[in-house]
Amino acid sequence: MNAMKIIRDNTRWVHGNGRNSRILQDIWIGDTPLGNIFQADNEAVNASLSDVAFDIFHPLRSSISQSRMEGLELSSEEDKCMWAASNNGYFTTKSAYNLIRPRGVHRPAVVKLWHNSFYRRASLFSWKILYRAVPVDARISEIGIPLVSCCCCCHLPKTKDLDHLFINSDFAVTLWRWIHPLVSPKVTLHSHITARLWSFVQNSNICSPHGFVSLYSIILMMWYIWKERCSRRFESTHSSVGAIINNIKSSVAHSLSTLHFKADPNSQNLQILLWFGYAPRCSTKMLKLIRWIPPICDFSLNVDGACKGNPGECGGGGCIRDPQGNVHMAFSHFYDVGTSMIAEVRALCDGLRLANYSGYRLSIIYSDSQVLVNSICEEKMLSWRLYKWWREVRSLISQEPILLSHVYRETNQLADALANFALKVRCNGVFWVAHNLPHPCKGPMYIDNSGLMHVRMV
Repeated sequence: MNAMKIIRDNTRWVHGNGRNSRILQDIWIGDTPLGNIFQADNEAVNASLSDVAFDIFHPLRSSISQSRMEGLELSSEEDKCMWAASNNGYFTTKSAYNLIRPRGVHRPAVVKLWHNSFYRRASLFSWKILYRAVPVDARISEIGIPLVSCCCCCHLPKTKDLDHLFINSDFAVTLWRWIHPLVSPKVTLHSHITARLWSFVQNSNICSPHGFVSLYSIILMMWYIWKERCSRRFESTHSSVGAIINNIKSSVAHSLSTLHFKADPNSQNLQILLWFGYAPRCSTKMLKLIRWIPPICDFSLNVDGACKGNPGECGGGGCIRDPQGNVHMAFSHFYDVGTSMIAEVRALCDGLRLANYSGYRLSIIYSDSQVLVNSICEEKMLSWRLYKWWREVRSLISQEPILLSHVYRETNQLADALANFALKVRCNGVFWVAHNLPHPCKGPMYIDNSGLMHVRMV
């Protein structure tokens, strides 16, 4: 029974012709079946979506609010059943297991420990420190095993626990003094190693050169302190602090040589990295002059989506222009609550619908969403929530030889202004010819028509 409930709760129907989806028992709108809200006779319980949509005298018409039926659009495609627990809508045992498996405390920052360029054994050991799962003498004594404790990383005998070994031992103190320029002073205020390491993991930005180097150096330092402790205790061998520092710097430098960072470090962080002997490679930025390019023939369609929060209120806009840059038609649609990608794909779908209904022959479509353009061109659906609009876009584009192209945001300002205007007025609008455009949208139109260049860093 629990398995059937999980299946029912995570099954969604994306309607096409409405013949296979039951209007009351299947989830095709919202997150619950309409049968939980509306009461119906036994004969009407199994009615399909198409039965109610095409029969205005159907008994369910009086129960279901008219607003739900007015926005319903059926197509010639078959209804498709989707699995809501996966992003692409396809059922997998992994997604089903993730629904029922027991979960611990969610700590997203721990993912930073598993960077692809980190030494895996060092990352795993740092994870053990966070959960205090390192078998030092104090931890062994806590579980009831009598043990005489003596720190082998100190010149004088001292009781060894996690905090002493990794912070206060003679070996650790020297290493912390060496790494101090890379570490924020707030981190070293913590007297417990778990709190100190966790604070550093939470606040580090491994996408920046300084954050990557500092976190990786800390992880390696913890690992080498433990290796030195084991070597001294079980093998009676000693390594100098200088040798450990050289090993850490060599490992970090090797990982840096395989990475390119998108952003340059600031002058202070760069000076610290150079003092340690690190020279991170960053992507070089170039100036590029760009402008809106009119279509060579027929008409062009520019579309864009806007979302205030993700998810949040979203809208879309677009315009159809001729080779001279004249606006023949524009639209501004409000989509209520959704995600940014829903706004993008719905704006593209609405633009193609309007062009098709109005008889405009499109030669090229411009969108500033690279993800959406790649999804359409490669025929890879992004999410099952987008499927009904994504499917219609693919169908409309395949009817004519239309080129779908990605453009920078600076050359898509008119569509962006129309999308933001939809969020402002919270309603739909279609505008014919340029002088009917909303006042905030006329400026971007004149800039595009003038051929004015925009400067962009790429």
